[in-house]
Amino acid sequence: MHIVSLSFDDGFEGSNLKIAEIYESFGLSACFNVLALEEVDGEKVFDEYHNFPKGNFALWNELQARGHEIMPHGLIHHNLAKMPFADARKSITRCLEIFRQELKGFDAQRAVYNFAYNASTPEIEAWLATVVRAFRTSGDGINPLPYAGQVKLTTTGYGPENCE
Repeated sequence: MHIVSLSFDDGFEGSNLKIAEIYESFGLSACFNVLALEEVDGEKVFDEYHNFPKGNFALWNELQARGHEIMPHGLIHHNLAKMPFADARKSITRCLEIFRQELKGFDAQRAVYNFAYNASTPEIEAWLATVVRAFRTSGDGINPLPYAGQVKLTTTGYGPENCE
């Protein structure tokens, strides 16, 4: 159970390794929300905002073995709220399947799915609540204290510019 959580999205390898090192020096574990796909049909996956290789499960397994949380952040960095529901569902399902295959001990029923762009829709949320333990989307940065059955976590973001 987390009362305060700082999580790090997208899976930037260099910064994730530095964050892990800093957290470990204080006896803490970090939460990394990472993208699943590295390749599609043998081609590296890049997108306009995240121009780096994704899906480094060797690294994610290493960080998990060191005590850090590794959670799904999407197949690639899709804004699922701008997709038809069937496509969004297919993307999430494929993401979770890759995590199940590649991340040791991964169980979607124990995972927190972290929406890219913190963007979801009520329809996606209703379906996803039956698939994962919880999900994180945009909203108030302060959530109620954790309670049994809590599924929706809201968050704000911070970056060099407002990432929302």
